[in-house]
Amino acid sequence: MSRLDLENSLGKKEVSKLLDLLPQDLNLDEPELILINKENPVSTEIDFEGVYSDQGLLYNALASPSFNEWMQAAVNDGFYFSIVSAYRSMESQANNRLARYHSYLSEGLDPDTAQMYVDMFYAPADASEHLSGLALDLLGSDWTSQGGELMASYGQMPSAQWLAQTAPEFGFILRYPEGKEEITGYNYEPWHFRYVGNKHASFISRHNLTLEEYLSLIVLKHKD
Repeated sequence: MSRLDLENSLGKKEVSKLLDLLPQDLNLDEPELILINKENPVSTEIDFEGVYSDQGLLYNALASPSFNEWMQAAVNDGFYFSIVSAYRSMESQANNRLARYHSYLSEGLDPDTAQMYVDMFYAPADASEHLSGLALDLLGSDWTSQGGELMASYGQMPSAQWLAQTAPEFGFILRYPEGKEEITGYNYEPWHFRYVGNKHASFISRHNLTLEEYLSLIVLKHKD
């Protein structure tokens, strides 16, 4: 994002204030700050040290200690979560998109509309955050016990609200928040959380930023 884009999104005064608040020594090369989206696809699979969840799903070891602490805090507060999706390869993501496309067709949508919905909710095979292993899709038992799936209405559930409120304490952010669709390129996803580390998650959450906005601010800070 350019400075003009940021100012259109956040306001000119807010951008100036945030640039003053940002530490000077932030490093964009930190592996937990990798940006993968439609404008920043990857050319090859990402190499990372992996660990497996209790459900047998692979994710990035960078996120593991904080994630385990987060889930223990959930149990302490009476919430129980399942990882619905973690690391996905390019091939897996491409298969997901194709399967969903045919599902939409079977529901009676025409091909163009079906593709539009696929693009709205499913990242291209080379542009999914799940490639990094740092993105986790989480659903609470209060939702899954009644047959709930990956739907925006999950955000109304107590477990989803708990996730959003506590995520920054453990280095995670709600990656696709409501009202930021033009910035992230995706609709609100109350289940999709991304590990960025505590100091970054704290700043992002405190100032209601997306990862795109935060990284753009860091670039501007370095230029200044």
